[in-house]
This record gives sequence, C-alpha cells and structure tokens, in this order.
Amino acid sequence: MMKTQFCPSLMCVDFSRLGEELENLESAGAALFHIDVMDGHFVPNFALGPEDIKAVSKLATVPYDVHLMVTNPDPYIDRFAELGCSIIYVHAESPIHLHRTLSNIRSKGIKAGVAINPGTSLSILEEVLDVVDVVMVMSVNPGFAGQPFIAASVGKIRRLKAMLQQHHSHAQIAVDGAISPDVVRTLGTDVDMYILGTAGLFRKDMSYSQAMSVLREQIALSAASAEQPL
Repeated sequence: MMKTQFCPSLMCVDFSRLGEELENLESAGAALFHIDVMDGHFVPNFALGPEDIKAVSKLATVPYDVHLMVTNPDPYIDRFAELGCSIIYVHAESPIHLHRTLSNIRSKGIKAGVAINPGTSLSILEEVLDVVDVVMVMSVNPGFAGQPFIAASVGKIRRLKAMLQQHHSHAQIAVDGAISPDVVRTLGTDVDMYILGTAGLFRKDMSYSQAMSVLREQIALSAASAEQPL
C-alpha cells in the first residue's frame, strides 16, 4: 500500500520567494506539489497559470499536479500536459464528455484525476472508474482558502473507498479543503493524498517541518486507534 502523502497547495506559498519556499516544503516532507488553476468562471477566483507552473518545474525536485478548476478544460489538456505534471485533475461537473477527457489525459502518459464538489454525488464516477487514477473529494466549495471543513466529507470519503473496492478499482483517494490535524486523524489512511493549505501546513504558529510532524503524528494516532480492540 502506498504511504500516505502530504501535498502542499502552492496557492499558499510566497511566489516572490518560490525557490526557498519549495526547498523548505520538500525538506519538511512534501511528496507532491498541488497547483490550482482557476478561471474566475467555474470558481469565483483566479489562480495559477502556465508560467507559474513553468517556474515550479524549474525548481521542484518532487512531482507536481495540476487541478483545473475551469469551465471547459478540454482545450487546455495538451498545454498543461506539456508542463511535466504527474496528475491532471478535472472536475466531474465540468467536461461534457468526462470519460473522453479522462481518457485523453491518460493518453498523454499522465495520471487522470477527477475532482468531486461537495454537492456532487459519487454516482457520477461509476461510469468512468476505468479511466480514473485518482479521485479527489473537495471538502470545501472550491475557489478560496480559509473555508471550514464540510463534515459530510468524512462519510463521503468512506463511501468512495467502499465504491472503489466494490468496482475493483485501484484509484487513489485525495482530499482537498481545510485539512487540519483533526481531519487527518479522523480520516487516517482512508486517504492516500492530503492536499494541504492554511488549516494544516501554512500556519503562522509553526514551521513547515513542525506542521508536517504534527500531521504525521495524527496518521500514527489514527492507525493506533484503528488497531484497538472493540
């Protein structure tokens, strides 16, 4: 089984000190960098673009993904595939032909990720699991940092895990939005990849290394609790 990965969201870094920021995050144990791309239409905000990703690609020594929070991702798949990312996420709610879009991403030699908004049913995934490598559950409504964690996401992730097992899918599970130490302890290894922002990693009261240590402790506590006899 893959070790649980902690993946910093680069929306939260200081791009004026990008090299230093990435180095510190890698030293703290970042497994992958998460890059949000927002068009101001699918979500009410604008965020990172191709030039930002190129800057990351020149400095990062760990993989990075791209999360396309855009209304029409299909015209951009080729462009983002050329930027060296390991995963491209599209929202299940966005492409008209989701199966085709995910298949196209895979055809580029890149993992196909699908993101699910809080108000979207998991049932939308059932017909595309054959072309999905990672399912990312949004535990906030996408677009802004600093939102509270949506508690119903816990049950949703556990239902997703059961669905993947039922369909004999090897897709990994990611979660994105307000991932605090408490959330990590609750979900434990039910999640393969935690996307980290201000709630768990980019904190004013501790360094990246200290915050990562706290999160790793929560995984260990969750595992120990799961092993306790009823």
